[in-house]
Amino acid sequence: MLEEREVIVAIGAAMLILYWRWNRRSVASIPNANILFLAFALFASGLICSVLEVFDSTNVINTVQHGCASLSMVFLAVWSWMTFMAASDVEDAESV
Repeated sequence: MLEEREVIVAIGAAMLILYWRWNRRSVASIPNANILFLAFALFASGLICSVLEVFDSTNVINTVQHGCASLSMVFLAVWSWMTFMAASDVEDAESV
């Protein structure tokens, strides 16, 4: 059954991706912004798949949805590690 909240969240996620792409210069100040964008794009793809799985009688789109969510969290973890480990390396270098 198609749920309204899933459609609204998927539309919102798609709009945020468009905003991010149109305002690349302002987002460029975020460290490792490309990895963060990839994580968010995968997450948004998973949200869109959750809307589309209503029209699929097999579990293919459901599998893609969970794959997107899992990969999104992996890329978010990589982004966090790269961003915060780099900050701690700078602090260590300054204290020497």
